[in-house]
Formats: sequence, C-alpha cells, structure tokens
Amino acid sequence: MQCPSAALCGATLFYRSSAETDGGYLTAPMQLVEDPAGSRALQATGQIPATSVVEPGVEYFIELVAGTTRSTFPSSATAARAAWVVPVDAAPVVTHQPVLFTPADTGYAVRIDVSCPTGGCTATVAYRTSPTTAGTAAWDDPSWTRDAMNVVLASEPIENLGVVTTYEANIPGDFVDIVGVDYLFRVDGGGHTSYAPGTPVADPTLAQPTYFHTHVLEPPRLVHVPAATSPYRTNIPISATATCC
Repeated sequence: MQCPSAALCGATLFYRSSAETDGGYLTAPMQLVEDPAGSRALQATGQIPATSVVEPGVEYFIELVAGTTRSTFPSSATAARAAWVVPVDAAPVVTHQPVLFTPADTGYAVRIDVSCPTGGCTATVAYRTSPTTAGTAAWDDPSWTRDAMNVVLASEPIENLGVVTTYEANIPGDFVDIVGVDYLFRVDGGGHTSYAPGTPVADPTLAQPTYFHTHVLEPPRLVHVPAATSPYRTNIPISATATCC
C-alpha cells in the first residue's frame, strides 16, 4: 500500500459469510507498519476471527483511507459485493506468491500451493501479454493462453487439508512484453473449481476471476550515431545515450 505515513492512513478489513447477499459486513482494524527501508510502502495486517469462518466461506475486502481518498482492494469492492472468498468446504484452496517484476523477453516460472481435500486436483495457468486497454478476466476469454501445470512437490495427506501440492508452469518469453503480463490459475478437484486470485460467490452471475499482473522491466537501450570518418592518427570520440527504467 502507498501512503505518506502510517499515521496519516487507516486500513480496515471488511468480512462476512459468503451466504450473506445484502451487506452485513463486519469490520476489523488493520495495523499499518511503515517500511524500515524508508519507502512509501506500508504493510497492512489483520485477521478474520475464527467465529466467522463458517461454511460455505468468508468474503472480504480491504479499505485504505488516506485523508479524503478511499481505496479498496480489489478496486471493485463495495459494501454490497465482496471480491474475494476464503472457501470453508471441500473446495481446493490456492495460495500464490505473485511475481511482481521480470525482465522483458524472458520466460519465468509461476507456482501455486494447493490444499486438495480429494488428493486428485488438476491445475491450469492462463496468461497473456497485458492488453493496451482494460481486459476481461473471464476464464473463457480467447485472449488467454492456457497450459496445464506440473506437480513439483506433494505432501502426505494432512488432516483437514488433504494433500498439499505445489504446481509449477512457465510463462514463455514471447508473452513477456514491456506492457506487462496478466495471469491467473484454475484448480479443479472434488467437484469444485477454485481460482487464484479469488472468485466472488455471493452472486453466481458475477463469478468471474480477476488476475495477477507482472510488471515487465524494459531492457537498457543505447542510442548512438556512428562516426562517419576521421583524420589519420586522430582520436575518435565516441558517445552514446543510454535509456533505462
């Protein structure tokens, strides 16, 4: 989160049972901690009480207020609709550490950890070069390229979690353009489908996943006008302009 200081901002966690369809959010304050390195980034932490973690799940969103400015994560969240859901049933639970930055024209790996109650889940990644205008996150949109993910690690069965499995896939360098990369995951198992990032469940007609975004770093570039000619045995000055982001 970006804010001048923790003292000038406030963060609130809104949560409710996903069975609620007409508001009914509870709130919990979130603690804001400033980055010790001195950047403007703040770490917000909070928790949803265990007493609210009931079937079929818990919906939540985060609100940040800085002065008169209000921001939510995800940006479409309102008091009438939550965007994220923590499933409290047999659905696979997906966790992912987003890839925030990557060099241009270079492929990179993405991983997810899945707790699969049935032990027989399958995982798919969908990715695309970020569109120049806002793109849809719908899973069946033709802009996505989809690849099956490979199992790289699986645990023994764990009580209440099933099998915890790590899946991995590579996003090819052909998609890694300086406009960025969008990607999301789908996991199927036990008759359930889970997405990462999450899926709203309060209104099934709105149940479209959102996506992660990787910022792609533009490679350094040189601009140079070659020397055309030079007198005999005379130093030739060479200069170039380097651009870098």
